[in-house]
Amino acid sequence: MAVATQAIELRVEGVRTAAELGGRHARPGYEFVIVDTSWKNIIPLVAMDKNARDPNGVGGLGGFGNNRRPSKDPADLTMEPTPYVVPMLRKQMWLLSDERYADTVDVEALNAVPDHLSEDGFAVAKLNDIVRGTVVFEAPANAKYRAFQFYDNDHGHALITLSGSKPAAPATLGPAQQNELLRLGVSEAGFGPVGREAPAGLRYYTIGLRGVSRSPRDIIDLPFAQSVFLQNDHGCVSQPEHDVTELSRPFGDVGVFPPTGQNEGQVAFLVPDDTKNVRVLVAPSLGGGIVLPAGAAFTPSWPTPLHTIEDGSTMRVLVLPTPSRPGSLPAAPAGREYVLLDVVIENLKANNGIEFQGTQQLRLVNPAGGFIQASPLSSQLPCRLDEAGVIPGGHARRFVLVYDVPAGMPLKLHFRGFEKDEAIVEIRK
Repeated sequence: MAVATQAIELRVEGVRTAAELGGRHARPGYEFVIVDTSWKNIIPLVAMDKNARDPNGVGGLGGFGNNRRPSKDPADLTMEPTPYVVPMLRKQMWLLSDERYADTVDVEALNAVPDHLSEDGFAVAKLNDIVRGTVVFEAPANAKYRAFQFYDNDHGHALITLSGSKPAAPATLGPAQQNELLRLGVSEAGFGPVGREAPAGLRYYTIGLRGVSRSPRDIIDLPFAQSVFLQNDHGCVSQPEHDVTELSRPFGDVGVFPPTGQNEGQVAFLVPDDTKNVRVLVAPSLGGGIVLPAGAAFTPSWPTPLHTIEDGSTMRVLVLPTPSRPGSLPAAPAGREYVLLDVVIENLKANNGIEFQGTQQLRLVNPAGGFIQASPLSSQLPCRLDEAGVIPGGHARRFVLVYDVPAGMPLKLHFRGFEKDEAIVEIRK
């Protein structure tokens, strides 16, 4: 099993699997895939000036390893080798499985096998030199198709099939969508994972995403905390939960999508327990937004607003009728009450998220003109604004705030915007 690029002849000399390496067991449903490789430098010798020195000589991946410059005088020429350098294993070497999964080198497992390649990369010094070494991946067990993928944007990629034939990608729950950078689809959706207990009024919901980079050269990193949101049919938005260990293939903080093979992983969210439909909002800083229904497409809905506040070209604030009291909200102390404010923030900027500060931008005003900030109890409500308070670009986000006020007090809402200094609307006479 061999393939040649413009610079290297890559061979796979052996493949084996193991359930355990160096005392570490593979995750349930996974196994270690151990690949023995050889790398032969096939870059032709280059005629270089044996006298002149070039202070700006280049090095790096596939670059010249010396700092001499070419000469036009044959008497001054010497034939010089060009080293071939692989500066890193991770990001450049991947195991592709079943047109669903892409796994890069597992550094911990790599160090548990003899004769492994260095995780920091290696060099093949000159023409016809060969470097041998082993790489290790932790990948889904019993895959029918596996391929070793090596990326080199300067000299060409290399793909070697290890087993089976490349299948068509499995169907997604709805049509895959794309922006300038990524093509994504929802591969699974439903409440869970099983065994994960959620706070009162909330349920866990797991989304599977499968995607591929649309660039022939670039691996796309998608930071989930800043870019991926789940919205339900009432307009409530959730951001990814961390450390949900019950997931079988969690993406973690960043989803990585190589250009030649699909990669699939899971993301868990907390949603209000009355959620019926959800959709995934992908709002990266580059490439444009993507909307992925996890089933039937829908548009979130809410009651007709009582007040609308325009904040220039940045956003619009909709103050909805007072919602019903959630069961998770405790009773107010004697002589006081909890006032609920149901709000929708529409982000009018298509390509920029807004970090909305509910406690600072939406305050109640008492008859004496004093401000009342939202209570920390707001974070315990099912439809809530989390700490980051992100309103995805071009979308709306609904949430409820709780205010601890004297019972029966007349109240007004004070809004402080980005373009609008302030606006005041009456909440209760």
